[in-house]
Amino acid sequence: MRYPVGKSRDDFLKNWYSATKFGAQSGNILHEGEDFNLRTGGNTDLGQPVHAFAEGVVSSVHVHTSKPTLGKHVHIRHDALNVWSHYAHLDTVLVKEGQAVKEGQIIGTIGKSGTEYAHLHFCIKNQPTGIDGVAKTKEDLKKWESPIPFIEKSLINPMPETIAVEKSKFEELVKKSTERDELNKVGINSLSDVTELKKSVDEARLERQTAQQEAKQTRETLGSLQKTLADKLQSPQDKDRIISAVDDLILRCDLLQDQADEATKENDTYEKQLTKLLTEINRLQLLMKSNNPLSQAKVSELLFEVVRRMTAIFERKQ
Repeated sequence: MRYPVGKSRDDFLKNWYSATKFGAQSGNILHEGEDFNLRTGGNTDLGQPVHAFAEGVVSSVHVHTSKPTLGKHVHIRHDALNVWSHYAHLDTVLVKEGQAVKEGQIIGTIGKSGTEYAHLHFCIKNQPTGIDGVAKTKEDLKKWESPIPFIEKSLINPMPETIAVEKSKFEELVKKSTERDELNKVGINSLSDVTELKKSVDEARLERQTAQQEAKQTRETLGSLQKTLADKLQSPQDKDRIISAVDDLILRCDLLQDQADEATKENDTYEKQLTKLLTEINRLQLLMKSNNPLSQAKVSELLFEVVRRMTAIFERKQ
C-alpha cells in the first residue's frame, strides 16, 4: 500500500496534510475520509497526480456537476484487502470502470469538482455504501476505515530484510526456484501447463511417426512406379525423362522425412502433401492398368501430366 498523493511516504509526511480528519463532524454527517492538501496552501495542489493506494479494479466512475457534491469521483475494489478506496473532487479521471490498476498507478489528478477549493477527498470502505454514501452516525462510520492508520499499518511494519532458514531448507528452496525459473522460460506456470505440454508432445510425436511411415510408403511406391514406367514406355528419351522426374520425387520424399524428424509442428503440412501424392500415384497406376485403346503418344502425354502435377505439389507446398 501507499498514500494516494505524494511521491513516497516521506514526501507525504513532509509536504502533505489532512485538512479535514476522519470522523470530523460536518453539519449532520461525519467525515468518512481524509481531505489531503499540499502544505503550500491555496490551490497549489490543483492538477497533482492521484495514485491508486493498492492494486485493484475500478468499480465505478461517477460525475456530479453541481456543488457541494463529490464532483468527479472514482471507486476501486481491492479484493486482496477486502476493501474499496474512494477518490473524490478530481480534476481529470484517467481510468474507466472495470479497468485493473496497479498500486501507485496514476488514476487522475487533484481538482475542485463539486467543491470550492482543490483537495483530494480519500476514503477506505470495508463494506459497500453506494457510490455517494455518507456516514450520518457513529454506527454508519464503522463502514469506513480511518485511512492514515490503515495505510501506516502496512508501511511501518514491512517484511524483515532477513529470515532465518535452515541450510537444507534453503538449498531446497533454491532448487525449486531454479526449476521454476526454467519452466517459466518456456511458458509453464502450473501443473496443468505441464500436462498440456506433455499431451502436445505426444501428439506431435505420433504425427511425426505417421508422416515418416507415409513418406516411406510413398518412396517405395514411387520406386515401383519408376520400374513400371521404364517397362511401359518404349522411347529411351521418354524413359530417361520419366525416370529423372521420379528420382526427383524420391529425393523430395527423403527431404520430407528429414523435415518430419526435425520439425514436429509441420506434420500436418507433410500429411497433406503425402495424401495428395498418393492420390496422384493411384491415379497414375489406374491409368497404366486401363485397357482403353489409347495411342502410345496419348499414354505418354497423360503420364507426363501426372508426374508434372506430383512435382508441382512439392514445389508449391515446400
